[in-house]
This record gives sequence, structure tokens and C-alpha cells, in this order.
Amino acid sequence: MRNFRLIFFCLTLDLALGGCAGTIGRAAVKTPNQGKATQELNAHVAEPEMEGAMIDHRLRVEIDQPAASLSVWVIDPSNEEIHDNDQGLWFATPGNKTRKSRQPHSTVLILHGFRHWKNDWAYLVWARFFAQHGYRAVLVDLRGHGGSTGDWSTFGPQEARDLKYVVDELDRQNLLAGNLGVFGGSYGGATAIHFAGIDPRVVSAVTVSAFSTMREVLPSFIKAELGWLSGAVGVWGYDRIVDAAGKAGGFNPEDADARKAMRTTSAHILILHSLADKHVPPQHARDLAYAGGGRVKMVLYEGADHFMFGVNEAQEVRQQALEWFDAYLK
Repeated sequence: MRNFRLIFFCLTLDLALGGCAGTIGRAAVKTPNQGKATQELNAHVAEPEMEGAMIDHRLRVEIDQPAASLSVWVIDPSNEEIHDNDQGLWFATPGNKTRKSRQPHSTVLILHGFRHWKNDWAYLVWARFFAQHGYRAVLVDLRGHGGSTGDWSTFGPQEARDLKYVVDELDRQNLLAGNLGVFGGSYGGATAIHFAGIDPRVVSAVTVSAFSTMREVLPSFIKAELGWLSGAVGVWGYDRIVDAAGKAGGFNPEDADARKAMRTTSAHILILHSLADKHVPPQHARDLAYAGGGRVKMVLYEGADHFMFGVNEAQEVRQQALEWFDAYLK
């Protein structure tokens, strides 16, 4: 997620100049690519923002009701080797040999955060990490982000329905290898849970800093970003803002509740969250874990905030995620 303080400052300025709950609600669900056509987006064909990263397959997946065109990248396992220590994580082929792909044993979808995209160093690291442990890593630009079209975000439900099309297309092109897992951060984590709730093909999921409901996360996110200035937004009533967001995006905000999906999915889900997260407080993780019952494991960490958690605890989070997927997907 990028530039949220600037976004919320602009929203507060709109409010001071006569804005209202409707203005803020529409802004909350407006996608970065709203109004853009496929031919205007270069992210699908762009080079990866990570040195040495190779994209083995690039797919366009067409969605209807409402229409969107999703950009999908696939990274296969290869002869690269992983180097992971206190200095960081990097990948290299032994002896500078030519990179050659190898057969994956399972498939993992990787879902980005809100106003982020798949062509980002952090998500490319995850993709290459899983790929080098034998997984076919599938990076998806959710609707309206990166190389994908689409006007409105729904905080999980519509994005989950979109992913059914993605997996169907992977299957049609013989790219759905073995069992299916989903990895997601924040908005992508909530979407992963929603997807597991509607598609029994999802065997396992791992979430990092995921929120439970749209209605509860929007106020905490605004308060964490704006501090005392959030009072200028809250005067309109957060529930009114959320209702206005749903009206603008054409969805029911009550459907943006990942706890419901946790109760219906049979997938095994690992929830990773920071106790210091003020944007998405750890109560979201607790609520999700409670809703999921015995198929869910929750691990809470000290220290890092919402944006630095996956960075400060990178090695531990990667290891936890890998062990979870290995247990249920291999």
C-alpha cells in the first residue's frame, strides 16, 4: 500500500471544503485504474521490478458481471537456488547456468494489498521463494490494480469471484498443478479467505495482516493514518461512509465479512499478524481464527506495524508460510 497519508489528507481536505460521507465512501472503493481500458495499462507486459525475475507465462483473464480484465503472471520452479540469510534473500543459478524451469508439485496464488500490484519487489520475492520450493507461483493483479481493469474494489467478495475465473483459466491452459493454495497480504489476505469460502479447490491459505470485515477495518485504518485529524472524517459517521462505499461500488458491505467465509471453507488457514498493527488491529486476526475453528492456526508477533511486519519478520513469516503449505499441499 502506498501514499495513504496523502490520500487521506486529500479526503480530509475534501471534507473541509464541503465533502460528505458519500465522497469519502466512493474514494475508499475507487480503484487506481478506474476508467482505464486494457490498452492503457502497460503493467501486464512490463519487466519485473526485481533483478533476474523471469515470468514464465502471462495471462489475460476476462471477467463479466461486472466486467474486468485481469493481468496474471506465472513463475515456475527452476534450477535457481535460494540464498537466505541475515543479509537478505536472493536467487541465482549455480555456475551462472541458463535458467531452466522444472515441474511444479502444487500451485499457489499470490495476492497483493490494497492499491498495490503484483509487479512489486515484495510480491515477486514471495513468488520466487515459493517457486524455488516446487510451487507454481501465480501473481494476480486484482481488479482495478496494476495491469487489471475494473472500477471498484469490494474488500473481498467480488475479488474472490474473479479468482474463480483465474483458476478456471489456469486449469484450461493446463497450468493448475497439484493442490491449490492462496497467499495474501492485508486486502489480499482477506480476499484469499473469501475465495477459500466459495471455491472448494482451495486446500490451504496463508494470510498476513488480513482484516476480518470492511466495516471494522475502514475506521481503524483512517484513524491510524490521520491521528487526531480522523475526527474530521468520523464526524460524518463511519457506518455512513461504509454504506456509501457499498452503494458506489454496487455491493453490500455486509458481504465484505471474511468471518462468514471462514465458517464455510474446508481449507486449512494460517493467520499471521502483528500485535503492533494499528491499521488492522490484531483483533481482526482473533475474530477470523475464532470463526474458522480447528482448521485455523494463528501466530501473533510483537513489534512491527502493518506496513513493516512482512519486512521485519520476513524470514520467520516465509518459513511459517512454507511449512504450512508443505503440510497441506504437497
